Amino acid sequence: MKNGNKHATLFTDTQARQFVENDGWTVVDQRINSTTGFSGTLFKNTKTNELVLSFRSTEFIDDAIRDSMATNTLEVHDAGWAFGQIADMEDWYAELKSNGSIPSGARLDVTGYSLGGHLATAFNLLHNGALNGGQVVTFNGAGVGSLQPGNTLQGVLADFKTLGSPKGSGEPKGVGAQRGQRHLIL
Repeated sequence: MKNGNKHATLFTDTQARQFVENDGWTVVDQRINSTTGFSGTLFKNTKTNELVLSFRSTEFIDDAIRDSMATNTLEVHDAGWAFGQIADMEDWYAELKSNGSIPSGARLDVTGYSLGGHLATAFNLLHNGALNGGQVVTFNGAGVGSLQPGNTLQGVLADFKTLGSPKGSGEPKGVGAQRGQRHLIL
């Protein structure tokens, strides 16, 4: 936390001590910059057992190609959804559930800023029942797109995963994702 992204987003020593020692927060798990640029952190409060899943915003300095160009311009702007990062978010969430980092029935709060707000909103649409009384809080979130009538985000995401990978279609990654736009209202 004290290193942050080695730019503007970091804790001072005083803030880090406050966050960990006084407030009782610890990092349970962290996914840092997947191949799509997805980054998330699962925090746990050791005093209250509260779990918070937090999604990072766009990294313009370190990750301009994946976050700003590929995700924000080609996916969110053009299609309304950050499908690559949402797919990575889903894979990570499944890992957290399967390894017990997020116990079954646990209250879960979800948060994100900007691109992270987009991901938090998508998470809520995909897993609203899994929050168990928790809430989703976004700050200046990027919003989400629309789907054609009869389609669900779960279904479109499954299609994206199948069509968007060499295993599913024999096409280069991304080609299937563009074909998958048939589900979207553009």
